[in-house]
Amino acid sequence: MIGADGEDVAASIAFTAVVGVLVVLGLPFLPALPHMSGIQYGVLAGLTVYAVPQVLAATAPVGTIAVQLGTLIKLIRVLMLGPVEVGVTEERKSVG
Repeated sequence: MIGADGEDVAASIAFTAVVGVLVVLGLPFLPALPHMSGIQYGVLAGLTVYAVPQVLAATAPVGTIAVQLGTLIKLIRVLMLGPVEVGVTEERKSVG
């Protein structure tokens, strides 16, 4: 429990949504600058974009391999949330 009021929660959700849209719109222009391959871009998008649908939207203009790798990496990140949380909780119990 963090003790945030409803206004703080709403502001954080709105901020996350706005930043997500900006990333989805801006990220597809990035591969042209450092000459990134579809594989490199897919990995970058999968590691940095907030939500799975946003990863799909951000990688679609770059190509199929970017979509596939970005989605795979994002889904692995989502699947790791549970095990990481259990590990952090167990670590906190053993320390404190």
